[in-house]
Amino acid sequence: MDFNQMNKRHWDKASLVHLNAPRGYYDIEGFNRGGLSLKPVHIKELGDLKGKKILHLLCHIGLDSLSLARLGASVVGVDISENAVDIAKELSEKNKLDARFICTDVYGLKDVLEEDFDIVFASHGVTCWLKDLDEFMSMAYSYLKPGGFFYLMDGHPVSMIMSNEPDGEDIRVAGTYFKENTEPSFYEGSEDYADKEVIIDAPTYEWHYTVSDILNSVGQSGLRLTSFNEHPFCDDTYYVGMKKDSDGWYRLNNESKLPLMYSLKAIK
Repeated sequence: MDFNQMNKRHWDKASLVHLNAPRGYYDIEGFNRGGLSLKPVHIKELGDLKGKKILHLLCHIGLDSLSLARLGASVVGVDISENAVDIAKELSEKNKLDARFICTDVYGLKDVLEEDFDIVFASHGVTCWLKDLDEFMSMAYSYLKPGGFFYLMDGHPVSMIMSNEPDGEDIRVAGTYFKENTEPSFYEGSEDYADKEVIIDAPTYEWHYTVSDILNSVGQSGLRLTSFNEHPFCDDTYYVGMKKDSDGWYRLNNESKLPLMYSLKAIK
């Protein structure tokens, strides 16, 4: 079974939902007025982007790609969904930013792109869609110039197995951290994260990787890890009762309970 092509059906549908989702998760109106989808922590960890050439993997509708361009970079965004890439191209043209977009399965990128970059970037909802984490990290390495770096921010693997449903009180372990096999989890349909009133009626196949899986893949690719940061906030309502802060992150009332996201930087 081609898991990626099955997931593509989901993202083709979700992209159209996200184009018209209630203002909040994807603030397209705010972006078109000159805003950024990236948060201060992204900008601090990435550093000065002026004149940098960036490859954004799994870029979805391109708001982060275009935010990188608005900060002075030249960007190539890659996504498997034609609908997502069409939206990204329209936003790029509307805002006259230095970004172009390629529609391909990320594992087929080498067939259509032969360039090197100062930065390879990926963020938010990345690793769960990767059928081969080692191949993904090796690809990131291969696209970097010597001295360039790979940057990844994503949901913390520990946060993915916890729950405080249904009452929003005590957080408990609700899933298995260490998987016995490499088969993905199957989901028949899912509530859309940007518009909670919408159910995306296309199945998905998702993978769970541990922190050690991620760090080992980085090291085995040839990249040298320079930072790994854990964060007490996330980009969506992972749990019942989360509150949005002034930077647009979601937080628990007790921030010390568990890490919700991580970010890493690794140099070639």
